[in-house]
Amino acid sequence: MSDDVERLIRQLSSHDNTLARDAADALRAEGWLTDGTLRRASLTGANLLNANLQDANLSYANLSGAELSSANAAGADFSGAYFIFAQLNDCELASANLNHANLSGAHLVSARMPDAELIGADLSDADLSDAILTNARLNHVDLRNAVLNRANLRNATLSRAEISDARLLWADLREAIMTEANLSQANASEADFRGASLIEATLIMANLHACDFREANLIAAYFRHANLSKANLQSVDASEGNFVGTDLHGADLRAATFTHAKLHGAVLENANLEGAKVEFALFDDQTVLPDGIHWEPHSDLARFTDAHHIDFWSPPPLD
Repeated sequence: MSDDVERLIRQLSSHDNTLARDAADALRAEGWLTDGTLRRASLTGANLLNANLQDANLSYANLSGAELSSANAAGADFSGAYFIFAQLNDCELASANLNHANLSGAHLVSARMPDAELIGADLSDADLSDAILTNARLNHVDLRNAVLNRANLRNATLSRAEISDARLLWADLREAIMTEANLSQANASEADFRGASLIEATLIMANLHACDFREANLIAAYFRHANLSKANLQSVDASEGNFVGTDLHGADLRAATFTHAKLHGAVLENANLEGAKVEFALFDDQTVLPDGIHWEPHSDLARFTDAHHIDFWSPPPLD
């Protein structure tokens, strides 16, 4: 590595924002910012606020504690890089490669990451509030204890993602692919899961109050002891799902499919089951039916599903 390159790398790692940005521009002019010269560079604590890092190759670099807020890193290669406790608020990361990067504890508030690659990345304890992650690939990502309130993850892929204990209040997860994802004890109250696929996902004790799951695929999903009160599950397919001990009071379950689902101990009080398919679903004497009565072997569930039933029961209208 030439003396000029080493000097510019030292300057790039500076705490002085002007020096660091000037170094980034100089490295770009020489082609060194994008040709792999900076792979594995040590840039801990660098002040790259507002820096132009578009298409940079900083794979396996160490940017822990660095300041990259409002930087333009669209299309950059950060695969395997370290951003532990780094600041990336308002950072432009569209189509960036962050596969297997370590962003634990990083701040990515309002970061723009559409089409980004984050496969196997560590985002545990990271703050992604208001971040844009549309069409992003997050398979096998670690989002434990992360904050994703109001984040936009529409059409994102999160298969086998670890999202336990995360906060996803008001998050947009429409059409997201979350096959076998783990959202146990996550707080996703009022999140939008319309059209999402959560096949075999685990949501034990998750707070999903007032979430919108319309037309979602919930086949074999595990909602044991989750809070789905007042959630909208119209037309979902929850065949073979596990809803043991789940709170579904006031939920909209119209035209939903619960074939072979387990509903032992579930609370369905004031839920709307009109048109729902409950063939071969399993109940027990702890299951609370929509009218507040506990299920019994002779309970006529058609009273709640068939609008033409002589004794059809539907919940009172909302105030």
